[in-house]
Amino acid sequence: MNTPEIFVGIDISKKRLDVAVTPGDHTFASPNNEDGIQKLVKRLKNLKPQIILLEATGGYEFFLVAALREAQLPACFINPKLVRNFARSAGIAAKTDRLDAKVLALFASRMRPQPRPLPDAQQQELQHLMTRRRQLLDMVQMEKNRLDPAPFPRVRQSIQHNIASLQAQLADLHREIDDFFQQNPLWVELEETLSNQKGVGHLTVLSLAAYLPELGRLNHK
Repeated sequence: MNTPEIFVGIDISKKRLDVAVTPGDHTFASPNNEDGIQKLVKRLKNLKPQIILLEATGGYEFFLVAALREAQLPACFINPKLVRNFARSAGIAAKTDRLDAKVLALFASRMRPQPRPLPDAQQQELQHLMTRRRQLLDMVQMEKNRLDPAPFPRVRQSIQHNIASLQAQLADLHREIDDFFQQNPLWVELEETLSNQKGVGHLTVLSLAAYLPELGRLNHK
């Protein structure tokens, strides 16, 4: 008999990694720390899964991703919206960490997303820098939205002071992002390649470098 293909879903939280394995509907949890991740990776290598499916969590996945990458396990991220739509179509309404992991494993087994290169440490840092940039831009816009309807000078002064502070932080962050970007020769080469394309500016290249780890590593198919 042929050995069944194994698919794994991992729901990531601050302190815990909930893992589901299909077929078999098996679930377990592992601490989201160095020791727990090392044991989990060893267990996953023994399972020899076809796909390990993850959802990005805005930071809590950093060390797990690094370990999966180093172990060369077939892991990939999925858009959470796709998983929610899949869960609804499968009639799964409840939401717990363990159930989320089971949905991820089920999605992997049925949809077979293509594993792609996981971001390395530099790329993850660039992602977080770009995320912080977006957060600061959002905060500036929210304060600007509060400024026009503010009827009293003291309130307006407070808002204007906060806008100036946020814009100063944003300017500092832009310099940090550019300095960090220039330290990676591959990113510099990417910008040189794309700069001749109409409509592709520096910010676009930053986003591509941050969020597409597979860029430049895929074949023509």
